[in-house]
Amino acid sequence: MTKKNAIIITITVVIIALFSVGYVVFFSSSDNQNKTDQASQDNQSGVGFFPVIDPLVSDGVSNTTQDPPSNQNVQVSKLRQISSEPVSGFIVFDKETETILSDDDEDTEDEVIVDSETIVRYIERSTGHIYESRVRDPEVERITNTTIPKIYEAFMFSDGEGVVLRYLDPAGSIETFVAEVVSQATTTDVLGDEGDFSDLKGIFIPNNISYITKSANSDDFFYMKNGEGYTFAATSPQNQTKIIESTILEWKLSWTSPSILLTTIPSSIYEGIAFTLNPRGGSLNEVLDDKSGLSVLSNLDNTLLLYSESINQGIDTGVYDLETKTSRGLIFNTLAEKCVWDKNNSQVFYCAVPQNISTENLPDTWYLGLVSFTDQLFKVDLENDTVTQLVGVVNSFDMTDLQVSENGDYVVFINKKDLSLWSLDTIE
Repeated sequence: MTKKNAIIITITVVIIALFSVGYVVFFSSSDNQNKTDQASQDNQSGVGFFPVIDPLVSDGVSNTTQDPPSNQNVQVSKLRQISSEPVSGFIVFDKETETILSDDDEDTEDEVIVDSETIVRYIERSTGHIYESRVRDPEVERITNTTIPKIYEAFMFSDGEGVVLRYLDPAGSIETFVAEVVSQATTTDVLGDEGDFSDLKGIFIPNNISYITKSANSDDFFYMKNGEGYTFAATSPQNQTKIIESTILEWKLSWTSPSILLTTIPSSIYEGIAFTLNPRGGSLNEVLDDKSGLSVLSNLDNTLLLYSESINQGIDTGVYDLETKTSRGLIFNTLAEKCVWDKNNSQVFYCAVPQNISTENLPDTWYLGLVSFTDQLFKVDLENDTVTQLVGVVNSFDMTDLQVSENGDYVVFINKKDLSLWSLDTIE
């Protein structure tokens, strides 16, 4: 038996036990979060509860100091808290705006100036309500009135006009609800908050889906259940295409390039394997292996993989070139989950870097909430070989779920310590 086959068999046998731990952690909130959720439910009593929809039928803290990289360019940035309430997901996108400049001369046409602004839409964890914020405006606008308590994971459509919500039903099953934002212009008075809100209308897809991910390039989704993988479009979630069957039941998924990335569940005690999956033909191609605790993130043109792996006293981070089959190290170490590739430059990425990551049994202890970090934020340009610290991170953040705006002017992230949502201005 080859080493690789032995790894796969071992992972297959033990992965269900690991997933059970992850299941409890992911879909069970902490004591503080339970209190927050309960308070919010009490305040929202009797308001816009979950609509009747036909389902589809199918069957410890470590914060010691480490010197930052010395060859960095420092720039001034601005930090803003978008939501102090816990969020379960968000999307950053640009929206066009029109300004009409009127002229008193009746024979002259009004001038229309078309501009764009960066928008953040997010889902409040305790209620499932969608909110919207302009990154240059301190005001936050509530968009929807459909209340679905305790949303543990959410993926928004690219334009913010739809969402995939994940939560537990009373029996403990994982429900996945795919919905569009529908303008109903229904005036609602909620504890003195009067306004016109939209509704969420959609359908359920099969329950107990282990993992799901959204394409960075479109509103297509991919999910795994019981070793089978399916794709569907946000506009027609009932039309699903099966593209893979696997003997490995649990995968970590990401879809930031034309290919879907499947990685065995990262753990410091097992060597991981990463594959690319063609969402059209279903072909599977191994791209990286033999690294314990392996976690990977592809750039948008699927030429580079940012990866992290477990070492004896922490994490090692690097970039793997899929064409030359070579790796290059970085001057800092962090988890791949704390990074994001730029949307327009395949050689640029951003990473939240812990001040100290010399901790055993990573990433397991971080996933389980046994360890948290205090991060700095860096921009890496591989083509120009530069690392720039984004100054302005003045709070103690354990950053995750990073997203970068279309123009690269803003990095938006969730603070894992309390699930609050923040934006950092990267402009000098």
